[in-house]
Amino acid sequence: MYMNEKLIQEKLEEMNATKIQKLDSQMYLVNFDLKEDMRISYVFNITREGKYFLQRMRPYSMVHGKFSNEYEVLSFIKHDVEKFQNAANSTNFMKFLEISNKGLQLTEEIENAFMNYNVDGAILDEMNEKMEEVFDQIYLLSDISRRVLLHEDEHE
Repeated sequence: MYMNEKLIQEKLEEMNATKIQKLDSQMYLVNFDLKEDMRISYVFNITREGKYFLQRMRPYSMVHGKFSNEYEVLSFIKHDVEKFQNAANSTNFMKFLEISNKGLQLTEEIENAFMNYNVDGAILDEMNEKMEEVFDQIYLLSDISRRVLLHEDEHE
């Protein structure tokens, strides 16, 4: 065990961590440059047991979870990149990225407010109602917009 690993273990135990598990794994960082100013990045780990955990890091962060084998991970990445290649041609693509990044910023700001201040429950209720309205608008987009089918989606 390296010295920094020992220090990490000790400090986590001091913080009353309920479980500390060090996994031997391989980590992959993968970039796809779609355009001059458009990159998609993924991070995935492969554990000694052959399990996969995938996250997209760019153009915005999103956890995609666990996969049981390399074919599932590669298939997901392939289809995700194809969808981004198609979406990048939209005149609304930059608006989409802006809204997506605001969603991530929203999560950070709500956490900051809630974790650092004694917030009023009534204000949280009001915010929750407004968020429901935003979700209703998002769901409406699917209803009123033409579906974009890529060749692998045609069987859905």
